[in-house]
Amino acid sequence: MRNDSNELEILSKLLDLQSPRNHTVPCELIRCSSTTLAFMPSLRVLGDYNIPCGSIRSLLDVVTQMAEALEFMHDHKIAFSDFAELNIVLATDNIPVDFPPFNIVKGRCYLIDFGSARSFSKGPGQGLLTGDFYSYPGHFVPPEGTDAVDPYAYDVYSLGKMIDHCCGYAVWKPTFHPPKSLRHIVAMLMSPNPSLRPTMRRTVKITRALQSWILSTTLLYKFLPMRVA
Repeated sequence: MRNDSNELEILSKLLDLQSPRNHTVPCELIRCSSTTLAFMPSLRVLGDYNIPCGSIRSLLDVVTQMAEALEFMHDHKIAFSDFAELNIVLATDNIPVDFPPFNIVKGRCYLIDFGSARSFSKGPGQGLLTGDFYSYPGHFVPPEGTDAVDPYAYDVYSLGKMIDHCCGYAVWKPTFHPPKSLRHIVAMLMSPNPSLRPTMRRTVKITRALQSWILSTTLLYKFLPMRVA
């Protein structure tokens, strides 16, 4: 990264913010004369072959963690603007948690690549619109067009696209069937009208509620006879 880059400014700011909701990948910034090297652990990138489709619980865990990560950024008036599977990494069981100088938590998801992220004076719901989408591009073209984009609502849309992709990939998994409730959430997040998309804070509440419901239902069928459950 260039020393005067927006990416370095955002990454440095996020690394200084201590919070369990901060899912910025732990890294060490090594500054050189004109550039800065980000030295970080090699974690598993969330892609087509690494999407957690073993169960609805594993998928919802990733979804909730990422909604939490984006909510944290939005609370600090930062939009990620390039949210997609390839910018998410997972700490799997074979990751050495004591590898200095990083504190890696197994099972935790982290965000990487802040090249399109930006800090604003306005937060979510304050009427922010940008007209330079292709200067800070994301993986997905916003359905409302690129002339006037709410960057926070675009993050919400991108989260919906990620979940939708995961659900589509899960079709090929015979042991996993995304529930209709999750599809309904995806439809809300991907609304063509950005004003109808929930905030990231509300999205976190929704995904956590669905997690709780899935866990309760699973335990119910596990410990009670089918005719009672």
